[in-house]
Amino acid sequence: MRNMYWLVENNIATFNIQDLCSLVEMQIQNKEEYIISTSAYTIRSVFLNTTVLEERCKYGSYSNNHAEHDFIEAIAQVIEESTIKELSKSLTWSIMIDESTTITNHKNLVIVSKHLVNNIPCYRYLGMIQLTSGTANSITSELLHFFTAKNIPTKALNHMGSDGASVMLGIEIPAIINGIELLNEWAVFRSLLYNFQNFKLYEAWENIFKIENFKSIYPNISMLASLLLTLPLSNAYVERVFSYQNNIKTKLRKNMSLKTLNDLIIISLNRPS
Repeated sequence: MRNMYWLVENNIATFNIQDLCSLVEMQIQNKEEYIISTSAYTIRSVFLNTTVLEERCKYGSYSNNHAEHDFIEAIAQVIEESTIKELSKSLTWSIMIDESTTITNHKNLVIVSKHLVNNIPCYRYLGMIQLTSGTANSITSELLHFFTAKNIPTKALNHMGSDGASVMLGIEIPAIINGIELLNEWAVFRSLLYNFQNFKLYEAWENIFKIENFKSIYPNISMLASLLLTLPLSNAYVERVFSYQNNIKTKLRKNMSLKTLNDLIIISLNRPS
């Protein structure tokens, strides 16, 4: 699995997994010939009564055709669950969507989130869905189905950006900020700022949020700041997704399924830094 992660991270075709495993095995057997700081990890061989591996038993030697896809899916699932977990903890979050066309001329919708992680605005790739129609109703239906299938909570979703435009999604839902209470909180909070004229929201808010009980003392200010910090102002990250998509699904990999393409992008973009 570690070898598969390395291949995906370096955008190397995953069918090289068998050769890479053979190389690692050779290094393990001849580790005295290599200058290394620590010995390689070894996996205990599968116990079999016969020396001939049947097709269903080739997972142990990583020579089964489905093994590489299982590795990719397992790694992507762990990363995806971690992303959804951090998104659900954000006070508010937004999405950016844009259509893309792969090398096989399939129309896909790329979905990217912007939410707070440890009080810092972060972009995350959520997924890609194939569009059956380009109408607004169809896209909305596909998005709702995507959120339901992935168990993504939408209660705190308050912005949507598409093609460079940002749209507030608060028209048909109750107001989430009390205007009068916000002014009262601001009157107190402003007096605590050392230099209001030079106050920089992005740089300062990370430390402000760390103040004990700040969100409970100033709930409306906290909500307003979260809304501003998660506002999708640029589609640069979406363009980055398109770049990864074009690097992964090339003419040589034109038969790659949408599921595999999506998993590879998740690993490439959302992997731990």
